[in-house]
Amino acid sequence: MSPKKIALPLDIYVRVSDVRGRAGDSFISPKDQEERCRALGKARALRIGEVLTDLDVSGGKMRRPELDRAIARIESGESGGIIVAKLDRFARTLIGGLQTLEQIDNLGGAVIVADGEFDTSTATGELVLNMMLSLAQFELRRIRETWVTSKRSAVDRGIHVTRHVPPGYVRGKDRRLVVAPRHGRAVLKAFKMAAKGEPYARIAAYLTEKHVPSGDNAAPVWQANRIKRLLANRVYLGEARNGHGDVNTTAHEALVDELTWNLAQRASRPGITESAGTLLAGLCRCASCSFAMRSQSARKSTVAVYRCTTNTTHGRCAAPSTISLTRLEDYVIEQFVDQAGGFQVPRPPVEDEDEYGAAIVEAERSYRGALIDLDLRAQIGEADHSRLVAEAHRKWQDLLANAPAPTPKPILAGVDVAALVERLRREDNVHDLRELLGSAIEAVFVRPAMSRSHSLPVADRVKVVFRGEEEALELPRRGESYEPRAYVW
Repeated sequence: MSPKKIALPLDIYVRVSDVRGRAGDSFISPKDQEERCRALGKARALRIGEVLTDLDVSGGKMRRPELDRAIARIESGESGGIIVAKLDRFARTLIGGLQTLEQIDNLGGAVIVADGEFDTSTATGELVLNMMLSLAQFELRRIRETWVTSKRSAVDRGIHVTRHVPPGYVRGKDRRLVVAPRHGRAVLKAFKMAAKGEPYARIAAYLTEKHVPSGDNAAPVWQANRIKRLLANRVYLGEARNGHGDVNTTAHEALVDELTWNLAQRASRPGITESAGTLLAGLCRCASCSFAMRSQSARKSTVAVYRCTTNTTHGRCAAPSTISLTRLEDYVIEQFVDQAGGFQVPRPPVEDEDEYGAAIVEAERSYRGALIDLDLRAQIGEADHSRLVAEAHRKWQDLLANAPAPTPKPILAGVDVAALVERLRREDNVHDLRELLGSAIEAVFVRPAMSRSHSLPVADRVKVVFRGEEEALELPRRGESYEPRAYVW
């Protein structure tokens, strides 16, 4: 059957998976592929457009720079299709290849193979393509159904379907998760730290110190922005899941109890920066935007300073602050020493703790139950079910946010705070001194200077907020959206 008339030039598409050291009959060089395509074009009196070559690109993936450009040229009307030397130069996967062939066909383009009979510019080629696409669609659906059934069966047997074993667990002989003795204890400690409100940066530093696997091939280094996701994983409650809504709540040994898991879901308070070399890293904040200020070392004509970053992914600071590093640190230490004698830090509540904790756990169970209750959704409708789930979630979050306030206890009782601080400064022990300040100070706000004078009193620009002195501060947290806002005093 004669082919349809192709008015536009055809581009030659060339692909080689791996150029390095390839030779022999199975290897077709880019030059050989181009020559075969040009010979076909000449025999059929077809005009040739551009030669598009993808080197060191697998045929198993259909998103390739030059193939994408070839399709774009068909869509823009610059090309009438492509010629390839062999069909496997176009694709090595049935589903992906046929989907791309269908895309090109829908754009009005043709795919012609120099070595073979496949030619979508002929009526026979179109018929074969349609039959292949129908069969491929059937096969894809069959594979998906089989895969979903397999994953559902795995969850029923207590196997958590995941590519990476969650930190703190190992796979047993039956492929079920088993708590890893050493790393399991470290992950449990991380949950307890989060339940007490420890900042994510400190939890990340602890997991790194304990060499808890993080999924990296190199030595594990945990980042603070990964902690929230770790804590939210319900696998640590003993659950196995498969991504299709199937859950086995008693699949393996739980690493953490329900109350600790719930309390760990509360937003982490911002805290000191573990690895920083300056005393107020993570504590010092610009009063105009509330974001942490960064230190800048002294230069030839300037002193060391703490400076607002001005621009963040959340927005721009309206009035960035800058202040002398030495003057600010001296002032904060002075305020700390003056206040430390009567300062108090939280300790866990002792009254009604069990009762309130049980209410939090029950609220979370109610929310999860409503969320996965498909029969209820079918009974009351999608809209009402969504409202019910939202209300259950709100009640759970309210209970978490309003957990009984810890009762205070004094710190540094019988300790000469001034002498301790002086010794740490003399030893240049920034880490321990920063820990000491961070135990008492929530944040240090700095507002812009009213003039360029270097003699302005620091007290006029700085507000040291001690823990428990005010209601919970609204401060930026890693992984959460935060619009820059001013802190006013």
